Amino acid sequence: MLARATLLDRVFVSNDTDLLQIANACLNQRREFSGLIFARQMGITIGKAIDDLELIARVFEPEEMRSRIFYIPV
Repeated sequence: MLARATLLDRVFVSNDTDLLQIANACLNQRREFSGLIFARQMGITIGKAIDDLELIARVFEPEEMRSRIFYIPV
């Protein structure tokens, strides 16, 4: 799914720890991906997640998010 998001030039938002491991492996292997925003399911409310996603979308340009992992809540 991360490869598909990269192909479509979309940042991926997930709470899947397996996907977080895949993104970390990409970083370690210096493979580019479109970016991942990771939220721990028990650590954030829907409202806070929306607020944090909006903040990230306003602050970062898509190219600044490439091959980076962002954790929310911020």
